Amino acid sequence: MKKHVIVLLSILFTALFMTACSSDGTGDLESLMKKQADVMEKFVDGMEKAQSADDMVKVIETYTAGMKELIPQLQEFQKKYPDFENGVVPKGLEDEVQRVEQASSRFSSAMMNSMRFMMDAKVQEAMAKMSEEISEQE
Repeated sequence: MKKHVIVLLSILFTALFMTACSSDGTGDLESLMKKQADVMEKFVDGMEKAQSADDMVKVIETYTAGMKELIPQLQEFQKKYPDFENGVVPKGLEDEVQRVEQASSRFSSAMMNSMRFMMDAKVQEAMAKMSEEISEQE
């Protein structure tokens, strides 16, 4: 189970760093950052609010679908703007970066809430499927 959590955390933080900026891709980056923030917030909110294993499965499946859509866009951004600099965020995107950071900071406590469902076979299956599907795209 720790492996799934580690994979999930690495995916979240990789996505954050992959959306770093280039001076030429601000509009594209803004769209990606908004999508990333939306996906992360929904994931963390869902984990915090989950009341059952079925709730967790839905949260995991929604996150997986969101990341499957977002990862190719992030990869395309990197191809289109290969000179981007890690950690540099253009003015006007600070709010989106803050949304991602806030969701990331809530991740640990949200994961603790969801741990009570992690031994459920449906949740484990959803986590394994998420790891597999997202790994296939990287």
